[in-house]
Amino acid sequence: MTPAALDPRAAVLASESTLSAFGNDPWWITTIKALAIFVFLMICVLMMIMADRKVMGRMQQRHGPNRMGPFGLLQSLFDGIKLSLKEDLIPRGVDRFVYIAAPMIAAIPAFLAFSVIPIGPEVNLFGVMTPLQLTDLPIAALLVLATAALGVYGFVLGGWASQSPYALLGGLRASAQVISYEIAMGLSFVAVFIMAGTLTTSGIVAAQENLWFAVLLLPSFLIYIVTMVGETNRLPFDLAEGEGEIVGGFMTEYGSMKFTMFFLAEYVNMCTVAAVSVTLFLGGWYAPPGVTAILPGANEGWWPALWWLLKFVAVMFLFIWARGSLPRVRYDQLMKLGWKVLIPIQLVWITGVAVVRMLVIDDAHPLVIAAVVAGFTVATVAAIAAWVRFVRRERAEEARQRAENARRAHKEPSFGGFPVPPSTAAHYGSSVLAEPSRTATAATAERNQKKGRLPVLEWLNPVKGFGVTFHTMFKKVPTVEYPEVKRPTAPRFHGRHQLNRWADGLEKCIGCELCAWACPADAIYVEAGDNTEDDRYSPGERYGRVYQINYLRCILCGLCVEACPTRALTMTNEYELADDNRQSLIWTKEQLLAPLREGMEQPPHPMRLGDTDHDYYATGRGEHGTQDRPENTGAVR
Repeated sequence: MTPAALDPRAAVLASESTLSAFGNDPWWITTIKALAIFVFLMICVLMMIMADRKVMGRMQQRHGPNRMGPFGLLQSLFDGIKLSLKEDLIPRGVDRFVYIAAPMIAAIPAFLAFSVIPIGPEVNLFGVMTPLQLTDLPIAALLVLATAALGVYGFVLGGWASQSPYALLGGLRASAQVISYEIAMGLSFVAVFIMAGTLTTSGIVAAQENLWFAVLLLPSFLIYIVTMVGETNRLPFDLAEGEGEIVGGFMTEYGSMKFTMFFLAEYVNMCTVAAVSVTLFLGGWYAPPGVTAILPGANEGWWPALWWLLKFVAVMFLFIWARGSLPRVRYDQLMKLGWKVLIPIQLVWITGVAVVRMLVIDDAHPLVIAAVVAGFTVATVAAIAAWVRFVRRERAEEARQRAENARRAHKEPSFGGFPVPPSTAAHYGSSVLAEPSRTATAATAERNQKKGRLPVLEWLNPVKGFGVTFHTMFKKVPTVEYPEVKRPTAPRFHGRHQLNRWADGLEKCIGCELCAWACPADAIYVEAGDNTEDDRYSPGERYGRVYQINYLRCILCGLCVEACPTRALTMTNEYELADDNRQSLIWTKEQLLAPLREGMEQPPHPMRLGDTDHDYYATGRGEHGTQDRPENTGAVR
């Protein structure tokens, strides 16, 4: 800690009331600020959802959404419109009032917390000098914790009101998780309060003019980064919504706009905790170190809003980075991390910060301060060494117990309560083991212990994951993008069917139904009709009066083409078939018939290529040409 940072006079200046600049704005300035915060948060939600999918796509070697708008920027907007247009269902037996109110209870407090976030100094806004902050309070920093505590009621009540076991479990998980990590988050704030000497957010930012608290209070900052991920139920701490265990958690029974409100609450909470981290630890709206040497007016006017926004975006990127790099933890690991690791570390750290701070305020001799810091450091190292020793003993005991259980399971068939074959036995006479031996973990632990690998170093394993995803994000994406202009399809592709015509326009189909009999998916329906001299549709005695192909069933195998005796049915290479309803995917004869070409006449009309149908079969194809040639229609033979 630098002397300048620990100077009590700096703390006094920072703790002086900065509230005089608030409460004097005209009502219309306050309205503009509130509206600007609301619009900013809504835009942030839309952009964050899009960035979540795009950046995660880059980390996974794919493009992400790129169809709606330029570069896929409107994807989130259209997703919101889609959700708003979905049918709003309310399950039977729910508490309707609580069920409807829960999403709003979760979303509204998330917006309130942003009202005390300073984004810049005083600026001239339409001729009025006003700070870039809606308001400030003597306990503004505690308002953030209060709103976070209120938001969890929405999750719990939503899970309880749904009358579903999965939703109830999700609500209980969310409440336990938020409470656990909110304690560690509040303890992170305590160190900041001690150093800043104030609870006003504008005063905390002013106290970081010379040195950011992220540097001065590094352990508090790192723990806050972990707790803000747990507070917002994001990966790897999204146990409240664990789809592999409890379907959708507290949101299982919600849809349409109610689901959107929960989704909105999650992302607005992310924006809020990211803004709080910028305010409490990253210097708020002050320019990064070194910028003022290049740009003297970097902390004046509207420039600070830019620095604040850049820091805010950097913290929001951490959410995406963690989601793409870390797997979901178990619930016991989540609780253990919060109660047995983060909170004890915070308590010890706050004690050390408070002692050093009091010594500085009391003008203690520098040697005394150095001795206290050294003693605190030695005690911390000793505690870490004792913890490492305890973990080693615990893991050695667990490895010994696993080895003993594996030995007994192999020697005693009845071990475990009932006779079962060994887990390493081959399946059905195969020489492949059913699963790895349960002694493998013990052997690995023993090897690590012999090598002298510390358990503390295992906490650095996630760092490798962060490095891999960050490196992958800048690689060239091998995924082929969907072309904006449709490319010609290769003739080998099987697509929709086509009913062909003879050169005079008569239909080739004779209504024999062989195609329907050959179809393995029962996708073709044919009804035959009789030709007359006045109404002739085909050269023979009969024609296909009704012809339908159900593309919901069709597998495009081509067996119907092989079964057709008159080459009436062929397949084009137009294989992209989609619609918004089932009925539209049942194609009728009018849709399947080939279009009329030059020299053809719409049936019914008399035969013109010969006197009988045999004349058509013998001479029509060779002399006059037909509609089913691949070079003319793209049909596949």
